[in-house]
This record gives sequence, structure tokens and C-alpha cells, in this order.
Amino acid sequence: GVFEPWFKKTWLGGKSRSVTSRDLQSEYSAAFPRAASQVDWNGWFFSPGYPTIDDIANVQIRYASALGRASIALAKSWESAADEAEIGSLEDIAGWSTQQLLLFLDELSNKPMSLTKCQRLGQVYQLPQSRNCEIRLRWYDIAIAANNIDEFARAAAFAAEQGRMKYVRPLYKALYKSQAGRQLALDTFAQH
Repeated sequence: GVFEPWFKKTWLGGKSRSVTSRDLQSEYSAAFPRAASQVDWNGWFFSPGYPTIDDIANVQIRYASALGRASIALAKSWESAADEAEIGSLEDIAGWSTQQLLLFLDELSNKPMSLTKCQRLGQVYQLPQSRNCEIRLRWYDIAIAANNIDEFARAAAFAAEQGRMKYVRPLYKALYKSQAGRQLALDTFAQH
């Protein structure tokens, strides 16, 4: 990627200088003109509160690397597969970095998944056995949205064992929104 080296050089390299929002806009626009043209800078600078998820989602992310494209391609193949299809094998993600797997799961979480396909996803890629918090959070998000009740207790246990709101809040919210998970969310929250 080109963003991280630019960020380190531009922002971390100038640690002792003051930077304004307009400085950020100017330097980002010079380095990434196509991406910068998609940002509603005035909305981000002058609207109250943080930029909304919709504002951020409107900035199209382009993955120039084959690694990112592989993650997106695999997600598209899962999205287009029939519910009963025997899709996927562990070899699909063999050698992938955590970031590639996260991108794959992020892409899948954009659209609702059937229960059957969700169960196959977890089984094929052994997602319930992951010890990585970021992967588990995304897996439970997909599983809860698909009403995969088999994963609800694990999601609640994960929320209870975590101390970071980054993981806890989204899981409690997702479980609570789910008809089948609402009472579990309330009970788990009351216990911890």
C-alpha cells in the first residue's frame, strides 16, 4: 500500500509541527487526488459531529494489490453461490494474512447471509475456533445477522471476556437486536 508510507513520512516525520484540517486536506489531495476528490471535505469539516458511516462508505476504497483483490473475489464468490452450494475450502485462505481475512469478512458482512451459507462459512474456514479478536468479532457479526443460534452463546461469552468496548458494544447491540439473542444479551450483561 501507498497510504501507510505516505502517512509515516508526512505525519509521523513531522511530529513537532502543528497541523490543521486544511493541511491534512491539502497534503492528502496532493498525494491521492482521485481518493481526495471523493471526500466531502466541507461536510467533514463543518457539519456537526463525526462523519457518518454513510459519508465514509461513499469514499470508494480501491485495492491495488492482488492480495486485496483475492479477498474481495472470494467474498463475491460466496455472495453469488447458491445457499446449498458446496463452496469453499480451507485452502482458499491458506497463507492469508489477518488483514486479508478481515477484508474478506468485511465484504461478506455488507449483505445478509443465509443461515445455511453462514454455517458453511464457519465450518470451512474454522472461524469459531479463531483466537484472533478481530476475526471473532467479524465472524460473530455475520453469524448473528444470519441468525446462527449455534454461535450466540460463543458471541456472548466473547463479549463477557473482553474488556474493550470496541468488541463488547457491537456484540451486545447485535445480540439485542436479534429476536433470538435479546434475552441472552440482557442476561450476559447483567452477569458481567
